[in-house]
Amino acid sequence: MVSNTSVSVVMATYNGSKYIREQIISILPQLESNDELLISDDGSSDDTIEIINEIVTYDKPKCEVRIVNGPQNGVIKNFERLIKLASKQVVVFSDQDDIWDEKKIILIKNAFQKNSKLKVLVHDFETIDYKSNIIVNNSIPRFRVGRVKNFFKNTFIGANMAARTDFLNSKVLPFPENIPMHDSWIGILAKNNETEFISDKLTRYRRHDLNLTGSRRSLKSKILDRLIILKEVAKKSWR
Repeated sequence: MVSNTSVSVVMATYNGSKYIREQIISILPQLESNDELLISDDGSSDDTIEIINEIVTYDKPKCEVRIVNGPQNGVIKNFERLIKLASKQVVVFSDQDDIWDEKKIILIKNAFQKNSKLKVLVHDFETIDYKSNIIVNNSIPRFRVGRVKNFFKNTFIGANMAARTDFLNSKVLPFPENIPMHDSWIGILAKNNETEFISDKLTRYRRHDLNLTGSRRSLKSKILDRLIILKEVAKKSWR
């Protein structure tokens, strides 16, 4: 199925030189001339940007690749800046250290083209370690449909998500100051019939020492996160 849907792949980077090459190389061949890759770098002190520019120079991708300076105010605000810059129909979120399956973009495009009511799409993934070995037994929860279920245990993981740009701009932004993460906020605002799950494992989602912080949060912190989200959702409903 040939899709007319265009996508903005948005990637927030910060000192990602160790894995960024693999990720960029897995993304660019999937993007067409009507797509774009937007990268917001939050002040990297390594050669992250040099690696990206080198790949773009030699691979000459079909799509526009745009690199901007991030707000240097955390990953959530970095993704907010990227969403505001996105000019295509669908935003596809990307981490800087994963590897994408070669069918990821076309399956995402087809899903949004087929279902005009679809606002947020989530796909399955497999977890890899810092050496790209598959982790069979991992603690990351699999996706569950339902706003209530995801309020109590979030299964919206940004690296495995895409969303319509107009939905993000009209219903999601700006991100509240105190939310734990942007992906759980996006997921909780989408109605059940506006969310779809693809069972294909379209991302090799990397877990390593630099990105394990969230999994080590205390029960008290996780409860406080849920209360913050509940408060912010209520504030939106009252407006």
